[in-house]
Amino acid sequence: MYGPFGRYVIPWYGCELERIEKIKPENEKERFDLLKRVEDLRVEIYDLEDEGFIDLSAEFQKQHRALDRLDVIYQELYKPGDENLLHPLPRADRLIPKSLFSESEEYGEPQPLDEYLERLEKLTFDDVGNYVRNSDELKLWREAALLILKQQTAFAESILHNKFDLLVALLRDMLPQYLISRWKGIPSLALPLSRTYLNRFGNNYDAYDHITGPLYEALEKHPDDFEKMWNLTCNLMSERIKKEDNMNFLAETLRHEFKEIQNAENILVIETGLQATMPLLFEGVFEKKSKWLMFTAAPWLLDIYKERLFCHQYTMLRPCETLFCNEKLFKFCFENNSTYVRETNDSSARDLAYWEIVSLKNLCMNNY
Repeated sequence: MYGPFGRYVIPWYGCELERIEKIKPENEKERFDLLKRVEDLRVEIYDLEDEGFIDLSAEFQKQHRALDRLDVIYQELYKPGDENLLHPLPRADRLIPKSLFSESEEYGEPQPLDEYLERLEKLTFDDVGNYVRNSDELKLWREAALLILKQQTAFAESILHNKFDLLVALLRDMLPQYLISRWKGIPSLALPLSRTYLNRFGNNYDAYDHITGPLYEALEKHPDDFEKMWNLTCNLMSERIKKEDNMNFLAETLRHEFKEIQNAENILVIETGLQATMPLLFEGVFEKKSKWLMFTAAPWLLDIYKERLFCHQYTMLRPCETLFCNEKLFKFCFENNSTYVRETNDSSARDLAYWEIVSLKNLCMNNY
């Protein structure tokens, strides 16, 4: 009912609940490590609902009473002062009153992706409305957004510790990292490889399930060995691309639309996080043996992916994904094998996103 994701993750939650219910922390570090694990597990269920997967989110409770059991452990372990450590990054988007936005979600005319991104690079505070820049009403939001943006610059610094000839930033979520690379003069490519791109090649998560299928099949066989798991996953992904018509068409289209990738040698792919499905698809399509890094990952992947993650804490994911410049500023459209964007007509959402971009630029250029 919920594809390869549900078939793997829902049973995994049941096993993980049984495991952590037996743990008796013997010191403060063990107490907090377990509490952090519990909060990651709770927040993932809430995040599924937040992203619109209401039935899937409810299934964890239905099959395992997951939230009830996690809440019991949480109450046993929690101490005053833990909150800021459990949630180092705030949900800045929740500090904006909904009344600020227009009721209709309308977007402007299509613009070529490269031209649009070049315009975003050159934004200044003059492009941001005075209310967003200076209003006392939005002070808490500005402070919260800055915390998230500072983590983005820290992630960018960690990326630079790797050797690569081309940085491939997966949009929309990696827009901050792409812009930082442009401001810093790092060779980079903005790749709109997302669920919106996949929807061109099959409805109702058809193409997406062809990516998660190999991942979870390999995880079943090698749950504790990243290299064996990832090598098998990539091989299975390549087989899917060859055997499934829609995946083969997707791969041919992607290679045609982004020919410059074929000539690159040492590639680093970056993504915000969760499962690394898009880095997996990238490898299956281009077969470059490229390295990939993510900001963080889903709770069931934190351990096996640990060498590929900037932070080992799932609760930090959605604050980054829900920056206005990532989630509300624009959406993709595809015409004649070219990528276009349509920017929101909501002036408030646009100003909030522009403020984030210009603030990120100032942090980036002044601090490292």
